[in-house]
Amino acid sequence: MQQSWLFLLAVAVSPLATGAYTVDCIDGGGTYKANSTYEANLRRLAAIVPAEISSSNILFAFRGVGSWPNRPRAASHCYMIINSNGTVSSPSASSCAACIAGAFREAERACPYGKKAVVFGHSCRLSLAGFPSAVVFGMA
Repeated sequence: MQQSWLFLLAVAVSPLATGAYTVDCIDGGGTYKANSTYEANLRRLAAIVPAEISSSNILFAFRGVGSWPNRPRAASHCYMIINSNGTVSSPSASSCAACIAGAFREAERACPYGKKAVVFGHSCRLSLAGFPSAVVFGMA
């Protein structure tokens, strides 16, 4: 029983419980240049994905924008959260979209010009990457 209490305490005081984002900039994912086609496609992706996820029944979206090698992709989803009173709730479509939009902003802030990142929000997760050439050329 004490272990459950410790888990709930850890969740309650974690950055995820406060609305903050946790960002993992992944080395080896490559970089892009400012004002590049890749950056323009990433901005398009940041506009499309929150709208798509808010209209999804399962609060999940996977999307790529543009043509290789300037094709970023995003996988995002929202999940149930444990509230401070111990109840579990599912995010609304609008709060999910807002969380994902914030995750895009945090990825840009924390990993400037990085192509690969994973962002955890209060009730969402966003993974960003470029499409690898193996997928494009059928070698995966």
